[in-house]
Amino acid sequence: MLTRRNLFILIITLQLLALAGMVLYKERWLASGTKILLKTQPVDPRDLFRGDYVRLGYEISSIDVSQLQAGDNIKRNDPVYVTLGRTSDGSWQPLSFARTQPKGVVFIAGRAQSAPATVASWDVSLTLDDGTSKELRPTWFDFREGDQIFACVDRRGNSRHMDRIDGKSDCWDKEWTKITGTVATARQTSSKRLSLEYGIENYFVEEGKGRNLEKAQAAKELQVEVSLRPDGRALINRLLLDKTVVK
Repeated sequence: MLTRRNLFILIITLQLLALAGMVLYKERWLASGTKILLKTQPVDPRDLFRGDYVRLGYEISSIDVSQLQAGDNIKRNDPVYVTLGRTSDGSWQPLSFARTQPKGVVFIAGRAQSAPATVASWDVSLTLDDGTSKELRPTWFDFREGDQIFACVDRRGNSRHMDRIDGKSDCWDKEWTKITGTVATARQTSSKRLSLEYGIENYFVEEGKGRNLEKAQAAKELQVEVSLRPDGRALINRLLLDKTVVK
């Protein structure tokens, strides 16, 4: 008959064995899985109750349904399998998606956050003060052809903020480049996009580095190397900031 003390020791031992098993399983997953690189988009840097971490959004977190080979109609929380193809820079991009697991290809398993929705964007041509042209694709645009405006552009070429030259706002991030010019053309476009989660949206980092890393993402290229199981589930292996491993 087990004493209370022996029962306590048994429970602790079983918990330690379970924890060790989880660690070994994770290490085996990371070592044996298919390694791919994904480009990211920053979301949120910190949760005070869980320590420092980077909240990650990926380029494949929002896919253009109209540009891909579509599968069945997708609803919120439906499982979705995204077939991936490697690009010239070594990262992977979506080629198609479906409700069932594909065969003979590299794919990642995700879950739909909602049904596909129509999203608006803009194609803007700006004639700069030196006579050259700059093409921008902002997610919003409230100006007309002929307006003189400035745009704050990050290192990746994304438009982060816009206003009229005589407006009161300015670029508030020193990592942005300010360009000024006249709106030559502005055309609104729309696409049907599907938002997905893959279970790799949180990554814990050394305490005190979460804010700095999230801030760096706006100016530098952050890629995530993930390890894929045969069923498409992903686990983060490491982060690379401008191709340098984040430690």
